[in-house]
Amino acid sequence: MYSNVTTPWGLMFAMQQRYWEMASQAVDCMVSNQKGMISSHQERLQTGRDLIVQPNVQPHANGEQIIQVGEEYLDVSTRKIEGAATRIRRTVREVPVERHIKLQDETVVIERRPPTNEYPDGDILSEREYVVTETREVPVIVKKLRLREEVVVHRKVARRDETVHEKLRTSKVEVVNPRAVVTA
Repeated sequence: MYSNVTTPWGLMFAMQQRYWEMASQAVDCMVSNQKGMISSHQERLQTGRDLIVQPNVQPHANGEQIIQVGEEYLDVSTRKIEGAATRIRRTVREVPVERHIKLQDETVVIERRPPTNEYPDGDILSEREYVVTETREVPVIVKKLRLREEVVVHRKVARRDETVHEKLRTSKVEVVNPRAVVTA
């Protein structure tokens, strides 16, 4: 850029020339911008009105300006989030138990006694075998299933009131000119 400069005075002249080129480009940019400072100043001089050019102010053909005034509003809703989890686990364990029971045993007893009748009832001289078995009781264990209790699981809904605190933004219009007529 400054390769052909040989003296310190030449360097200073080249730097001043670059500065004036940049300033000239800035002026050209402002002139070409229709909403820039120069066009706004020219419009004030031509119409005699002070128009403020801002993004939310829109000038109309009849010379009025509409200033938009807005505000935020609060919209509160709800959503469900997970809370504490309740785990219900049914386990099976073995518990030793005891039951006392009365058992009965039968044994064969052979007695000899004198006859009560003198005359026999049948053939008393033939061979015959009699078998009499002894009996005894033993415990028989049968496990049966019965319902001991029921556990009911459900959710209980409890309502509560909560106050939400938040800051909302609002815009307002202040009139500085005391001679201006303000209507609602």
